[in-house]
Amino acid sequence: MTPSSTPSATAVRVRGLRRVFGSRPVLDGLELDLRRGEFLALLGASGSGKTTLLRILGALDGADAGEALVPEARTIVFQEPRLIPSKKVLANVTVGLPRGAATRATGLRALAEVGLERHADAWPATLSGGEAQRVALARALVREPELLLLDEPFAALDALTRLRMQDLVGELRRIHRPAVLLVTHDVDEAVR
Repeated sequence: MTPSSTPSATAVRVRGLRRVFGSRPVLDGLELDLRRGEFLALLGASGSGKTTLLRILGALDGADAGEALVPEARTIVFQEPRLIPSKKVLANVTVGLPRGAATRATGLRALAEVGLERHADAWPATLSGGEAQRVALARALVREPELLLLDEPFAALDALTRLRMQDLVGELRRIHRPAVLLVTHDVDEAVR
């Protein structure tokens, strides 16, 4: 079943979601409601279906049964920043958006929100891991999502950078009010 639109106050509504790999059900009868502005940390062991759920909600994978209603304005930040090496930072943030002065201004605002406005003309290879992940976050936010899906986006970062990124995501959620679903296997991160 493919994701479709939800009412404005509800960002995610999942009913009876099922996903099977071979003969192994990874998601079986999952029910979930997530309102706009709400933050939910999904904690679980490797192989428990966390990323599978995110992929279904992000329309990167389909369910075998059930219903997943999500807003059209949704975006995913993965564990790896997945920046395009041949494009500078600003171009990575605005990739897929129409070209023009307004898009450039929007991209620069997003970079300012994540503290990287001075890196707009930098190449991805010159960024630290934390900086690259902030670029990925700016790229997600520039699309003004109603649903922000985070798939262990801080797992590869050092402890101090991870704490800063967690604070940044909290602040950006407060400002932009998307529903946020964070997938993690880190108990401390889920609690924070």
